[in-house]
Amino acid sequence: MLDRRLRRYLRHGMLPQLAAFEAVVRLGGFTRAAEALHLAQPTVSLLVKKLGEALGVVLFESTAPVRLTPAGQETYRFCQDFYERCSTFDQRLAQFKNSPPDTLRIVACTAAESIAPLLLDSFCSLHPEVRLVLSVANRETMLERFHARTDDFYIFGAPVALDASFHPLQEDELHFYASVAHPYARRRGLRLEALAREPILGREPGSASRTALEEVFAPLGGCSLRLEMDDDATIKRAVAAGLGVALLSRYAVAENPRHDALVPLKVEGLPLKRRWQLVHRAQDARSPVAEAFIAALTAKARQLEERYFNTPAVAGRRIPHAEVLTRAGSG
Repeated sequence: MLDRRLRRYLRHGMLPQLAAFEAVVRLGGFTRAAEALHLAQPTVSLLVKKLGEALGVVLFESTAPVRLTPAGQETYRFCQDFYERCSTFDQRLAQFKNSPPDTLRIVACTAAESIAPLLLDSFCSLHPEVRLVLSVANRETMLERFHARTDDFYIFGAPVALDASFHPLQEDELHFYASVAHPYARRRGLRLEALAREPILGREPGSASRTALEEVFAPLGGCSLRLEMDDDATIKRAVAAGLGVALLSRYAVAENPRHDALVPLKVEGLPLKRRWQLVHRAQDARSPVAEAFIAALTAKARQLEERYFNTPAVAGRRIPHAEVLTRAGSG
């Protein structure tokens, strides 16, 4: 029999209240939470207010910025634990359902936009009964989606500090590219200071490649972008047209039908090297389909690395975050 004190949780519509509270805390405000939940902001505010009343505690010290009381912090921990348990419960129930074929949702970083379909190729051939939903997003959006638990797998191209399981995929290189007609196209030993005087093209804030670009120019106090764009395909076309130079993934350029119009510049201390990672939440129970997906992608990544870099990939080695993005020749 349900404890009398706990019956209030059933009377007050606790689940939507918890969802609103969790979104406010995770996203740092009521407006963002309302957008994410597709609700009006007053509705979110009311749900959070009702939650505090139902629990009999004060949840926030302040709401602008969002700052939790000790009771609020405990409630947020409960939300996270509750969502994890619901996810595990749902996966366990799946075996008893006469449900449609399995669906895996994958989100890849924008740098992996051109290579992600190649990674999925083997799995699709081996498991035609599984439906895959592939999205592409920048790093900031991927992190939001990870915490919102909207996807099953994430392909990151830069280090991420997450409570997650990581499976190393293929290595990538980031070079500065210019058009074949650029004055620096055939020069060797370019210094970063000279490159900083060129028009720099780059991605939007929040993307992994923008973070890498800022890291490269950090010793010089940063750089100013001549042109900011939100996808690599547009950047490649702009570089080929001679509008400037850009830091791009070797895979992204190689998969470009006009990649011969772009030239990797020989800049001292470059390229940047990083190893893409297949990521999933560590707490999630893995289904046989998910296990097969991990095995297929890691095997395909080794094939792609050999194809593009002519060197065997390191099989089965867990690469620490510090190794995922390193400057070539830096030890």
